Amino acid sequence: MGEEIQADNTRAPRAWAGEFIGRVAELEAFHQLSASGASLITVCGAPGAGKTRFVCEILSRGLLREHHSAPVFIDLSDAASGADALDLVARTLAAGSSGGRSAALEHPLVGATARYIILDTVEHLIEPLSALLIEWRAIAPQVGFVLTSREPLHLAAERIFQLDPLTPADAADLLIARAYQGVDGPGESEFGDITAKIRELVARLDYLPLAIELAAEHARTLPISEIIERLGDSFDLLRSRRRDVKGRHKSLRAALQWSWDTLGAIEKQVLAQSSVFCGGFTLKAAMRVIEARAGAGQLDVAQVLDRLVDKSLLRVASEPGAPAARYRHFHFSRAYFRAFWTTGQGFEGAASEPITEARDALHRRHASFFLKEGEAHLGLAKTCAAMTCGAWLNAEAENLRVLFERASRWPGHAERLQAARLLDEHHRCSGAVELHEELLDDAVDIAIAAGDASWQAEFLRRRGRLRGQRGQFSKAKVDYEQALALGDAGEDAEFIAWTRFESGELARQRGDIDRALAEFGRAEDLAASTEQWGLLRSVLAHQASCDVDRGDFARARQRINRLHAISETDDLRAEADLYRRLAYVHYYLGEFVEQQQLNEHALELARRLGDRRQLAACAQGLADSYFADSNFDKAIALYRDALEIHRELGDEHLEGILLGNLGGAYHRREDFDAAQEAYRRSLRIHRGSRATPYLAVTTSALGVLEHEQSRVAQARAHYAQACELFELLDQASDVASVLLYRGWLSLEVGSQASAEGYFERAQELFGRHEADVGWQAVAGASLAVLRAMQAKPQAYTGLLERAHLRVRAFPDSLERSLVNGLTLLVRALVAQDGAGFGEDLCAAWAQDNSLRLRSLHARLIQRLMRRLPEVLGAESGLQEISSAHATVAPALAEAVATIHADGSGFEVPGFEPADLRRRRSLRLILAELARRHQRDDTEGFGVFDAFDVGWPGEAVEPEVAAGRVYWAIRTLRGLGLEDYLVTVDDGYMLASSSRILIK
Repeated sequence: MGEEIQADNTRAPRAWAGEFIGRVAELEAFHQLSASGASLITVCGAPGAGKTRFVCEILSRGLLREHHSAPVFIDLSDAASGADALDLVARTLAAGSSGGRSAALEHPLVGATARYIILDTVEHLIEPLSALLIEWRAIAPQVGFVLTSREPLHLAAERIFQLDPLTPADAADLLIARAYQGVDGPGESEFGDITAKIRELVARLDYLPLAIELAAEHARTLPISEIIERLGDSFDLLRSRRRDVKGRHKSLRAALQWSWDTLGAIEKQVLAQSSVFCGGFTLKAAMRVIEARAGAGQLDVAQVLDRLVDKSLLRVASEPGAPAARYRHFHFSRAYFRAFWTTGQGFEGAASEPITEARDALHRRHASFFLKEGEAHLGLAKTCAAMTCGAWLNAEAENLRVLFERASRWPGHAERLQAARLLDEHHRCSGAVELHEELLDDAVDIAIAAGDASWQAEFLRRRGRLRGQRGQFSKAKVDYEQALALGDAGEDAEFIAWTRFESGELARQRGDIDRALAEFGRAEDLAASTEQWGLLRSVLAHQASCDVDRGDFARARQRINRLHAISETDDLRAEADLYRRLAYVHYYLGEFVEQQQLNEHALELARRLGDRRQLAACAQGLADSYFADSNFDKAIALYRDALEIHRELGDEHLEGILLGNLGGAYHRREDFDAAQEAYRRSLRIHRGSRATPYLAVTTSALGVLEHEQSRVAQARAHYAQACELFELLDQASDVASVLLYRGWLSLEVGSQASAEGYFERAQELFGRHEADVGWQAVAGASLAVLRAMQAKPQAYTGLLERAHLRVRAFPDSLERSLVNGLTLLVRALVAQDGAGFGEDLCAAWAQDNSLRLRSLHARLIQRLMRRLPEVLGAESGLQEISSAHATVAPALAEAVATIHADGSGFEVPGFEPADLRRRRSLRLILAELARRHQRDDTEGFGVFDAFDVGWPGEAVEPEVAAGRVYWAIRTLRGLGLEDYLVTVDDGYMLASSSRILIK
């Protein structure tokens, strides 16, 4: 019944539990609306939105008294008709008046001071109350009305005030306030643990105040996580235990049932059938899936949906990125109304069998629509219309998931496999990595159960690709092997070509370049034979990246030229990946402008695709370009953009990689604290995922950072760990690179014996691969620094000469710059006055190629340039070294190795004369080396050419021939030619120096 507000007339109609939480903006907006002169305001909102509580708060704050006399609150929820409503209003306004309808109204209103009348809960009285309000407003225009309803009255003077669910922050505050009202709440540390659970719970409750308050009653006795678990689709938990709460506020079920009972038959059918959708639906989907039941009359779905939106039982909005406006249920209303369609309750005369058949038919229509629409959109996934596909998949992901689950109950597997393919494309673009792998696990199992080898192979390949991206290399390799076995059995050349290509990329990620090139070669042959030109372009780009990894730049350029001769395809995803790969190649070719242009183009294609994973990868590629150009601010901004995307996608493996790159950019910018934080976060992720290659690289980089900060113990520990990790991976070159770091650190702390061991070991490891000849030169030049510190001129001069010979083929390379820097360091050490160290020496080196000096290797050499005077005892130590060099310098200047032109012998200062007249093979080989030296031949004396000269007419196995030549060269060096007989890319030669005399 209604009640007149006595005395202050602004008190709430009943006692409300706790203070009013949130709605600050809404209260202010309502106040402004009422102050503007609005005389008929309808507060509309969904069941449980808190409409009654909101207007009562307006009363308690006196927001209506400012313009009118005391308002009156009348609850019409018990009024069954217009006559009941009239009677309640009359008795409230004129208590005990029996003068009839006109007298009851005229007495309190006509000529009275203006006042507001609040009519609460009127959605079941829309028609009769509309007529009454028209008449009342004509009789007493000075009276204003505020109504609460789930739908508007659609009167000309009506102003609709929409009351939406709470904001997430206000919803969380409300839950906490109600859950711990009158009792001690959780401590600050506990709040930190349950914050995420609270956010999850209020989201599950659609941020609706009624549902939150009902759930909060149980939070005193149940953990938040258990409340979430018990919710499901059950409404039993959302019931108040308070005795002073009645009617529709007692439970969420009562609130929803109140709305259901106000609907007509067709509205009930459409609302119940629309619950088949999950995550919203478009008008197109509704018109294809929802059908009228027999006897319900002609169904205009669009009109009925509009009425349901009017009644606040559905929401409709144009969501960002969605291809069309979408209707949405609230979570619990969907579950509640779906139960009516499932059981037939609420429909008069419904039989269980027809309802079951109708339900199954509804599910089939739902599946048919989304599979057909999905296939049509999937055809756009790799084209310029890819964003349309991505937007559709993103919008309909929940419908596809529920379809996938429902189809498990149907005979056959076709629908589930089709849905899995659509969901795979969605996850590939948008992330959700854990869900993605779980989906592909299920899809593989379903294909096996169906006995469909083609589907099984396809999903194995997709799972292998995902696992490779996550750093699960061993599992990915197994998936690709199984997929290839199935593909070979089915003789599907196109599938095999793509699988070989992806398997090659996996091998390259693992650092197995030989296997990668072998797989790419097979893919190349198949792509050419089946005229898959887009695939062929991708294969050539990835082959070129392997070539530069091996230092074979000429081969890389040949492949790029072949690639450019093939027309681009409309597969934007493949083209974006191709441009990123080409950018990588051009970086190692020293073509930085081309690298940046290619990365920018790849980023633009990724934006057009709407593929967030690809977008992150392309942003990372462009960041790498800026990094190479020493534009660290731009690089950091792009790395952080890419990092944010990977975090949103939940892809920890790629997040770890990006953190390592970000740390590297901070490191070069000398923001050491930020760099250390990024490196350490990267390490935590890589340890968790056991991504050993990235763990090794980041551990090494962290060691360099600590080295630069003079944290010697920590740097040593991380260098040692990095070496162990690279050894586990059988990456000799990477082990050698870290050994250089360790050697330079040993020089800084005065441990020359350790430095010697590290440099010699690095030389040996770099010497195993032709591609590392430049780095072998760097190790040799580092050893020359040590020899200069030890005052051994003959040793360091030979080492430097060999180092410069090895890098002569790389005029603009990092290795050559490093050798030049180490040479400057040697010269500073042997200078007579010990001058030229520190910043002067670094500045002199910077003239060589300042961009190269940003590398970690260069930074440590610069540090060595600054630190050595301190290590050697400042001027006294340097002068001692200089003096030692001064005593042997004249002899060194005159020291000439004399080699007999016929190879019969040679004389080197400091060694016994070598007589080779009775050592035929050595004599013949040395004579040929001397002839080549006199001709200024720039080509090396090859191993097998040397064998033919030293052992003419003999035929042996290649291994035997190489072993004999190695023995001969080693013997000549041991007799005194160590500093004069050098190894180059294509064999051996006498050093190009005036210190050799041929006679």
